Amino acid sequence: MANAITTPQFDAPFRLDATGVPVTVEQDSIADIAACVYNILSCPQGFKTGDPQFGIPPLLFKTVPLNVTGIAAAIQRLEPRATTQIIASGLATQNIGVTVTAAAASITSPRTPR
Repeated sequence: MANAITTPQFDAPFRLDATGVPVTVEQDSIADIAACVYNILSCPQGFKTGDPQFGIPPLLFKTVPLNVTGIAAAIQRLEPRATTQIIASGLATQNIGVTVTAAAASITSPRTPR
């Protein structure tokens, strides 16, 4: 049997399971950190009116290859629990792969709400 979730956080992308219950992950788990990074990557800066600096720099009309430095900086600024590896590939179109691992020291620190 899977471990019970004691401090649930919504998974990202938000979805419902087969019974109609929101899918959750354990707070401060690697799944939670990855969900937070997913949310950062899903929002261009300026999307959240209450926090206009949340998200990644706009990529529209940027030339390929993309400079992923701004993306990496946004992840580190907004989700310090994550250690990321960003791989950009593609010639005519740009694909960005992000691998998330947890920084060991930050897993035990409490999460600050956004």
